[in-house]
Amino acid sequence: MRAGANPAAGALATGALATGDLVKGTAAKGSGDGDGGDGGLLAVRVLARKALAAAALVAAAGTPGGASGGEDLVQRYRAALDQCYGDAGDGAAREACIGVMSDACFSREPDGESTLGMSQCLYAESEVWDELLNAEYRRTMAWAGKMDRDEAAYFPEYAVRADRLRAAQRAWIAFRDAECGLDYAIWGSGSMRNIAGADCIMRQTAERVIALRSKRETFE
Repeated sequence: MRAGANPAAGALATGALATGDLVKGTAAKGSGDGDGGDGGLLAVRVLARKALAAAALVAAAGTPGGASGGEDLVQRYRAALDQCYGDAGDGAAREACIGVMSDACFSREPDGESTLGMSQCLYAESEVWDELLNAEYRRTMAWAGKMDRDEAAYFPEYAVRADRLRAAQRAWIAFRDAECGLDYAIWGSGSMRNIAGADCIMRQTAERVIALRSKRETFE
């Protein structure tokens, strides 16, 4: 994404918002589902494309005082989230990290408390959580595969962790798409729909990161 571009508009245009491997153009893959899946575009992205188009044009034209581009926001504010998540010792501490990055963005960006500015800040935090999700999914899948291999010789019928994890992740992607599409649609033509959709994606992604890590760490 070029410097100064609208992060929400750019993600919507490429179909790559908070979906990890979809950025690479593999539409069959979704957040954390890097080994294949039946992903597809997020419903909220489809719903939001037209709604954000006008705001994207305004931002692209260089509205004075507007929030910075997506890459700028990620680089400027991600350190707080990276440190919080890295230092967190349990699930409760990790949950406290949700919103740390976007809250800082809201308060420090010149237009961070506007509808467009808040949406941009939320999408920026979503990008960081999506990176964490792909990393946690890979780690959890590797753990599940090892556990399956260790058990397969004696109890092959129970060596299904990796398959169940993959299925659960695909089902979660579908749920997230539907849930965030609902959060967006509930507001109708109201401008809050953009904030609601962005906030839903960020929080759903963050919560999935924490859930996957907790499942694995229970047995490590």
